[in-house]
Amino acid sequence: MLTTSLFSASCIAAAAQATAVLPSEVAIPRSVRHQITSKMNNLTYKLSVFLPRGYETGTDRYPVLYVVSGETFGPYFAEMTRFLAAGDIPKIIVVGIDFTDGDSYSMDLPTAGKDSHWDVPEKRGAANFLKILLGEMKPFIDGRYRTIPGDNGVAGQSMAGFFALYAFLHAPDVFQHVYASSPSMVWQDNVLLRDAKGLVAQDHDVKARVFTDVGGLEPNDGRLQTLDAEMTSAHLPSLRWRLRIAENQSHQTIAFADGIDALYSIYGPYLRQPLESELAGLAGTYCASDKRRFSLQTHDHRLFVIGFQSDDDSRTELLTTEPNEWFIRYLNYTMVVTPKGSDAYSLTFHLQPTPGPNGNIYTPTVSAELCSR
Repeated sequence: MLTTSLFSASCIAAAAQATAVLPSEVAIPRSVRHQITSKMNNLTYKLSVFLPRGYETGTDRYPVLYVVSGETFGPYFAEMTRFLAAGDIPKIIVVGIDFTDGDSYSMDLPTAGKDSHWDVPEKRGAANFLKILLGEMKPFIDGRYRTIPGDNGVAGQSMAGFFALYAFLHAPDVFQHVYASSPSMVWQDNVLLRDAKGLVAQDHDVKARVFTDVGGLEPNDGRLQTLDAEMTSAHLPSLRWRLRIAENQSHQTIAFADGIDALYSIYGPYLRQPLESELAGLAGTYCASDKRRFSLQTHDHRLFVIGFQSDDDSRTELLTTEPNEWFIRYLNYTMVVTPKGSDAYSLTFHLQPTPGPNGNIYTPTVSAELCSR
């Protein structure tokens, strides 16, 4: 009898554990999943839509950023755009694109034809997938959400980065914001370079902003740099093209490491690229009016302030939109440069505005002079 009672008790306990409510999955707020089946190839695609904060209570329309693959990068870019939309970039609808067919990634994103890696049939490939994106996915999204139909971006990494560049080069009037992270330039012996030459040969301006990168730890055969040289030497007045070689980043990590900078570059304020002579002239150690010492250093055509906010060697990038005016991203810090002769400058930092003792807003300023080169 005791044995039976113990057995019954253990069964009841096991049943209670089996029927216990499991923790629910974490859901990303303001996100919706759709599936559409293409009439062009009869394949089904998943569209994950991430809406900006305030979408449900307002009437505004928003730009759209299409991201491949959505399951990997959709949530990341959705949260980063929501974070940056506090004042650095506009609010954006992020649409993640994913494939339900097992081979779609390798069949839809590269260009059709033969390659040493694998062959893509003519009925598939980037050209056909671009038609699906423009002819089916985009109308589906524009018809259901408050988009700005003429303001679109595309982003991807690796082979999806290849497709992002392909989409831009073949539809530059549609995609004005492009992030191509570590794109697979080796495909068909740098076919994207030939596409770029074809775009440049059309001899008309391209209004777009492109950020592309490659990790410093990746094998680098120079193909991306060749494409960069082709696009930057074309002198297209409205094209903002930027290539970054990210030190200490691999093919797997670079999109996450560069994602915020890429979003800022393709959606943030237009940044001025100063001449090397201007950067070299600013480099040096400075003595400030509040007794602090800090330095300005250049690296990879960029300007950094070191030791200004603390005594350590923390490095913060300075950005510029106007000559002699610099700012620190995400902080209300600005630096005004006043030339003092051919090779000397005076700096004035305007720091974060803070409420004064009487409630008035007080903006501290710090001036600095060059101490040494």
